[in-house]
This record gives sequence, structure tokens and C-alpha cells, in this order.
Amino acid sequence: MENWNFMLPGLVYEYEGVDGLKTGTTTLAGYCFTGTAERNGTRLIAVVMNAVDSQGVGSYKARFDATAKLFDYGFAQFSKQEIVPANYTFEGQESIAVTKGKADKVGIAVKDPISVMIKANEKDLYQPKLILETDTMEAEVKEGTVVGKVVIERTEGTDYGYINGDGFTADVVTTETVERASGFSLYFKAIGGFFASIWNVITGFVGGSFS
Repeated sequence: MENWNFMLPGLVYEYEGVDGLKTGTTTLAGYCFTGTAERNGTRLIAVVMNAVDSQGVGSYKARFDATAKLFDYGFAQFSKQEIVPANYTFEGQESIAVTKGKADKVGIAVKDPISVMIKANEKDLYQPKLILETDTMEAEVKEGTVVGKVVIERTEGTDYGYINGDGFTADVVTTETVERASGFSLYFKAIGGFFASIWNVITGFVGGSFS
């Protein structure tokens, strides 16, 4: 069977990385081509319709020339870049509170790195956003417990999203284990908290009396 995709390896309009896909020609749509190419783990899809040359004439060559230009642009202008590294922490939210534990807080961080296909020089337009499921946990807290997630948001311009409707996310997890305090320790913590609350009431009353 004759193959009309002349951009495949060894053919007249060979383009590095091309491995598909489909040519087509109709009176209404003209010379068309849907091409796919992959380089260094990045796959692009180019769709060309009614391709014409510099003289405005449609041809087999015109559709492959147009496709090559799209691929050149895509591979030159877009790359996969890491926005959030593994173990990333959010300033001001490096931990969450823990009750009934040997420690009163536990560290949290992003579990896995997040890399996004973005246009050159636009990395700074993408920022991580922390979404916590809870701001307090009761001990015992195991290391690696999921407490929320991080999502990537575009801060300027239009975010066109993704074909499957999903964005890029990663789990936010605890970075250590916090053991549950003994009953003895919890008892004295409760007593200490009780007297501290009484003291706060007294000092507040006295301070208010002299103000």
C-alpha cells in the first residue's frame, strides 16, 4: 500500500521525529494533513488545512511545508519545565497543627515534582497554589500522610487547560511522623491549658480594670 505521508523517515519531505498520521484532499478543504512528531520525549500534533504555496496554489508539498513550519515553531518555542520540585514547601505554611501529639505541629511538603509544557520565557507566569484538606491533625500522624494538594495556576493571560480537563497536581504530604503523647503527658497538658486559660481571663480582667 502506498504511503502518502512524505514526511516519514526516508521519504522526500522527511522530518526528524515524524511518525504519522494522515493526509487528505477534498475540493472544499484543499490539501490537508494531520502530522505527529516526537523529539526528546515531547510529542506535537500539527493540523494543516487548505495548504497553498507562495503563489496561492495547493499541492502535496505545500501541506508538508506548512506542517514543517508548525513543528519547527512548536519544538523551538515550547518545552517541559519543572514548576514545583519534589519536597517543595510553601512559605508561611511549612507545617500544620497537631493535637495530642509529642509535637504540636508536623512539617508538610509537595511529594512529587510537577513539570508543565509551556512556552519559552513564560515559566514565571505559572505559580503553585496550596489546597489543604485540613489545618489540624490528631496524633498519631504518619510520615507521608496526604493532607492536601498543589495545583498549578497561570497568573496572566489565558489558560487554555488540557484536552482531558485535568490540570497538573501533586499530593502534599507530612514529612515526618508525630507519635501520640502518653496519657500522662496529655493529662498534664490539659491541666496546663486549663490554668493558662484562667490566667488569661484574670490578666484580661485586671488589665481592663486599669485601662
